[in-house]
Amino acid sequence: MKILVAQIIGYGSYGKGLMLEQLQAVISENPNAEIFYLTCSNSFNICYFNPLSNPEICYLCKEGKKNSLKLIEGKFRHITIDDLITLRDIEISENFMKNTEKIDFDLKYENYRVGESALSSYISTTRDRDLENVKNSFTDKLVKNGISLYSGLKRFCEEQSFDIVYNFNGRHIYNRAVMDMALCLNIPLYNVEIPRVGATIELFKNVLPHNIDAKQNFFAEAWNNSKLSESERENIASEYFINKRSGTKKYARSFTDNQVKNNLPDSIDYTKSTVVLYTSSDDEFAAVGKEFKNPYFKDQNEGIYYVAKLFNEQFSDQNLIIRVHPNFAGVKYDYARRLNDLKGKYTNVFLIEAESKIDSYALLDIADKVITFGSSITTEATFWQKPVIMLGISFFSGMNIAYEPNKIEELEHLLKIKLSPKPKLGSLKFGHYLIKGGTKAKYYNRDFKGIYFKGKKLYFYSKKQLIIAKLIRYFYKTIGVRLFVK
Repeated sequence: MKILVAQIIGYGSYGKGLMLEQLQAVISENPNAEIFYLTCSNSFNICYFNPLSNPEICYLCKEGKKNSLKLIEGKFRHITIDDLITLRDIEISENFMKNTEKIDFDLKYENYRVGESALSSYISTTRDRDLENVKNSFTDKLVKNGISLYSGLKRFCEEQSFDIVYNFNGRHIYNRAVMDMALCLNIPLYNVEIPRVGATIELFKNVLPHNIDAKQNFFAEAWNNSKLSESERENIASEYFINKRSGTKKYARSFTDNQVKNNLPDSIDYTKSTVVLYTSSDDEFAAVGKEFKNPYFKDQNEGIYYVAKLFNEQFSDQNLIIRVHPNFAGVKYDYARRLNDLKGKYTNVFLIEAESKIDSYALLDIADKVITFGSSITTEATFWQKPVIMLGISFFSGMNIAYEPNKIEELEHLLKIKLSPKPKLGSLKFGHYLIKGGTKAKYYNRDFKGIYFKGKKLYFYSKKQLIIAKLIRYFYKTIGVRLFVK
């Protein structure tokens, strides 16, 4: 048996620990297999974690991989991207770029979704969802490198005839090259991810971790296959929602740290019926395929403006409070600023900015109905017995967690009539999975202080390595020379 474990990333990501976990696991489980471990190791000088090509980061990435691989027990072969790519692969990528006028979401090289994955890396790095500055960005370099990697890796895998490939996540440009190469050659591929903070992993076969069906299958399996009683499962799931509301950082980050508990906006007549609209940080799903394409609107902003206008014209006797997702704090691009135009535009529409200290959960308490675009507040509102109308696509679409209009014209009817909260079961399955779902990791762990492999904190460097990194940074900043790296 031949197995490829691809750990393209190596600096600043929990993915490094995950792929070390996977490498050690396959070595232990397949002692007679021929196992290859693929890393970048400064083959490229730009990536999602180093968009500015800082040489000290490339150096620390390369040295960090050497350090961590010393923790692996067993036989494997370490290869780098440089071992795979030839001048012909570089020529192919250069010719492709010469003939490409625009990098968009539909851009492909063979079956490699190079445009979607490059823009995913760009948007995640910059938060520029609408690609305002993409022409002057590092995206061209990512595409060129990605095609070189895909071309060289495909040839290598054809020669080696791998039986299985493990890859981290699969969304970003170089990781997608691994994924699409494996799919092209019909090699079973597992994208490795995590369901939460802790010593737990997920394996997604031949799909991205953003695949809705795969995710919902995980929710259902964890719930249905549990040996606990239904009441015990419900108590576990309730713990997730209670901790989330209290801001306890146990399973995921909290976006409410800077909010003042029970703080509500002044100058709103709360004797009126009140609907609270929670926005999503939709840039996170802007480049993961068409599965998350909004069925009603071009984008979330269009939907928010539609709802605000509807309240002004048809529901003037009700309040609409728009709570901008705190994850938009500090985002300067036009799509994030554009919502500010709604401030004071309508007498019954109130905008709560991302940076506001208004308590998102206090707003939930006073809401008669909730409107979302698919963020996790959808599941929380249902758990806290609020009727929710979801105007987007999410991991819980179709789970009877929210009212999902067949067409946008139905929204007006849902706002007019009295709605009962949806059953809690869908939310409970979601919350239960985020605490109990996934597979127990043997060697990897993560908390809010760091990433660990075999009990040792990643990332670790010798004093000599840290001194060299400082020298590399100094010479690069002062005279533009890249020491010890390309």
